[in-house]
Amino acid sequence: MNILINAVSARLGGGQTYVCRLLENLPTEFEGKIYVLAPDSLKLPDPENVVVRLPVPSLVIRNPFFRVFWEKVFVKRQINNLKIDVLFCPGGLLSTRCPPSCKQVVTFQNMLPFDNDQIIKYGIGYSRLRNMILRRQLMKSMQQADLVIFISRYAQEYIVEKSLKKIRKFVVIPHGVDSRFYRCEKTRLTLPEWFRTNNYLLYVSALDVYKSQCEVVRAYKLLKDSTGSLPNLILIGHHFPHYTKQVRNLVDNLGLSNEIIMYEHIEYTQLPAIYQNAQINLFMSQTENCPFILLEAMASGTPLVASNMGPMPEFGGDAVLYCNPMDPQDIASKIAIFLNNETMRMDYAEKALSHSGRFQWKTSASDTWHSMMSLN
Repeated sequence: MNILINAVSARLGGGQTYVCRLLENLPTEFEGKIYVLAPDSLKLPDPENVVVRLPVPSLVIRNPFFRVFWEKVFVKRQINNLKIDVLFCPGGLLSTRCPPSCKQVVTFQNMLPFDNDQIIKYGIGYSRLRNMILRRQLMKSMQQADLVIFISRYAQEYIVEKSLKKIRKFVVIPHGVDSRFYRCEKTRLTLPEWFRTNNYLLYVSALDVYKSQCEVVRAYKLLKDSTGSLPNLILIGHHFPHYTKQVRNLVDNLGLSNEIIMYEHIEYTQLPAIYQNAQINLFMSQTENCPFILLEAMASGTPLVASNMGPMPEFGGDAVLYCNPMDPQDIASKIAIFLNNETMRMDYAEKALSHSGRFQWKTSASDTWHSMMSLN
């Protein structure tokens, strides 16, 4: 069996992690070749010379319009020349017309284009238009595919209900958690030397309109006014300029510039220690598919206050304290519950660590490969 993975769009951490973990956990019974189209930044494992990287022009990586043309012409040619049995598009988009002998598989990763409440927050402009176009392309790809891999029940139920055409075949396979994030017994990793505090609340996520950092900052101000003293609030994540400016202005206007610390570029390998040493982890996203960060935070063995919006409760179960991410008062009250009750913090920390064990890359990868292999 020959599989072609089109991972050209996997330029950032989450997309690249997904492809790498699948390839690292290839079933021993797999027979054939796996060909991969991906950016050079994606470092591929090579289990027993099964994985073959195919060259990708730099213009294809940089230019999405040229990429579509290239996929329609070049990828189609590769499918025929290499006798590909399955075309796998982990980014969710199909742009290549395959021969009948080649099955098409997509993973649905991006819920944002389907959430109108979040899209309108971007205002009139490129971001809104891009998400509207992406929604149409993603839905068309799922309707065309021979198999759709959903990474949450929440997304599967939403898409199956909204699709005007029947989704031919689908499975639900959540992502796993990178083993480096799991806390080992009672010990915690040592914080990096450059880290400015060892007493902090932590929110790891890109600063974007649907991630609720402004609401978290307002909640922090409510807590500070009521208690007088708080651990620092650390915000870590990629800075989207427009929303980051809003967050910075709010921090300054509320007089919190000494208490709230923002980092953008953090080495991925340093995140486990930062998660593990937080008093409380926060995750306040208003729309997700399979929330990597929530899973990582649970695996760190620290108490977690998270958004009550789908699909977060699907993944957190009873190991997480939930709140309305659009309500600063509710966020503040849930954080206060943990701050005022050390026994409860410890209890939720242990429940989170235990619950996170359900999400293993070995299981996720095995289910993914066997689902694809069953098509042939």
